[in-house]
Amino acid sequence: TAEGDAFLRNGVELGANRDTYRTSIAAGVRVEVAVWPETEGKDTRTYIQVDLSEHAPREGIALEQYRLIYVLTNETAEPERDGSTYTIPLAFEPGEWNRLVLRIGEDARRGFPFVPERDDCLYRLKFAVESRRGARATAYFDDLRIQRDVEGDRMYEVQREVLGELGRRWPGVKELQGVEISLAARHLNEFSLEPGLLDYDALSKEADEIAASSGKDPALVFRDLTMERAVESAHARGGLISYNHMYGTSMEGGRTKRTREEQLRIMLRSRAYGADILEVGYRDRGGASLRDHLWVWDRMALAGLRLVGVGVSDSHGGPKERWRGRPNNFVSWILAPSDDKADLLEGLGRGRVFFGDIERFDGTFDLSTERGWRMGEEVLTDRPSVELLVNVRDEGTRRGPRRLAVLVGGEEVFAELLTGGAGDIRVPLDLPAEQDTLLRAEIRDGAGDAVVLSNPIWILRSAGKEGLNTRRGVLDLAGVRSVHIDGTRILGARVGEDGSLELELAGSQRGGSLELDLSAWDGPFDARLVGPEGTVRSDGSRVSVSELRGAGRLRLMRAPASEAPR
Repeated sequence: TAEGDAFLRNGVELGANRDTYRTSIAAGVRVEVAVWPETEGKDTRTYIQVDLSEHAPREGIALEQYRLIYVLTNETAEPERDGSTYTIPLAFEPGEWNRLVLRIGEDARRGFPFVPERDDCLYRLKFAVESRRGARATAYFDDLRIQRDVEGDRMYEVQREVLGELGRRWPGVKELQGVEISLAARHLNEFSLEPGLLDYDALSKEADEIAASSGKDPALVFRDLTMERAVESAHARGGLISYNHMYGTSMEGGRTKRTREEQLRIMLRSRAYGADILEVGYRDRGGASLRDHLWVWDRMALAGLRLVGVGVSDSHGGPKERWRGRPNNFVSWILAPSDDKADLLEGLGRGRVFFGDIERFDGTFDLSTERGWRMGEEVLTDRPSVELLVNVRDEGTRRGPRRLAVLVGGEEVFAELLTGGAGDIRVPLDLPAEQDTLLRAEIRDGAGDAVVLSNPIWILRSAGKEGLNTRRGVLDLAGVRSVHIDGTRILGARVGEDGSLELELAGSQRGGSLELDLSAWDGPFDARLVGPEGTVRSDGSRVSVSELRGAGRLRLMRAPASEAPR
């Protein structure tokens, strides 16, 4: 009951673990519910509110969330739209159960015909009564069912159809399909040509069996098993996995639950579930600053866990978390020959990515060396020094001072004030002789705040336990340089006293390949495989290996001048 002439509301909102009731309109969603309105009159109302997606400004409506309100009334039968709210009257019988079927998609299309069809979502459900002038409003809700015409893998196909429709409507914007696996605080994103859906029923059964035999918590077993299988499944399809917001899900202004050192231990212990990418570009997420994120990222790499940095892949919109004017407004730019999904995935997987503030940077940022190494590569090398070339194209420098910083192993070793909108800056660098390191660069404003950051060039003195990344690995050792590596993992390398080189290799099931340049040897050589299947060919100063399957060694030996190369 409520006094006064204005309606006051009392209601409840539907809650579900992980908000699993949220459903795309494209699924053909409808809500079924039984309602028993005990009271009727002009001073009481019973209604159901369905919150939809937030939409771009149009038809005089600002950027805001749309909603449908279903009102039980026998006084009017005509729906009415007021701004972003579409009210739909439903006739009812007081004092008995009324079975309602709310066809969300059809009503959203009628109420908001200017919104692209199927580009909407059942986001939230609220059930309420309202009262005024002392009247008592009472209603009972029961037997709630959310029905979908389309479920499972078929929804990926439907979503691709919707993305195609949006692409034709806005040709300047290209939307690419991905999927988030957000079972627990450790959220993962999958980027692949065609995302797939895990069989959660089978995973749940397997997790219960493991928990029963091990005595572990079934929920934790299910979480870890899901993460493991999600990564395996994506990689089997040639996709990539991003490890999101490592410090947790809380947004700006939160308090961190752990120190840098604790977070680093967590990442190294889990090996980031086998992810390829790490969200780094947060100024304030989970109570951690950008420097905290960078510190962990750098030290993960120095400990052998080298992930491509982005900023970010898990950005959420909404009235309180817009990117414009917010601390967490970083995006990622991928250096690729086109915006086709395959090219973007290739650039992302190879670390050809820089990231930064979308409001303050509008250009390109890249690293290379005089040896041909490029940003994103893992280089197994014996070189004692290198000349780093930093390529900057940034019109933002005209709006205020910008400072370039070059970091080796996470520590700043060079800084220079940028003038003008473009430049190629050469920085000679000495490299640690016996330990791995990384080279990366940042552009900061006059106050020292990061504007844009590169991915590293990782410098390795050994291949480590896991070997070189199959997408990003480069060899520049004992005068031998890789030209091409595909589907082949270099697990180790040994340089002989005679200058020979022996590589430990592992080829993929589909057959790996490798091409090496031995022109620096300046003479004949012998190349042969020991162990794995494959074909070795020599052509002048180059050696190529194809159809490599299994693990073994590739021996490269300097041959006497009288011997022809094999």
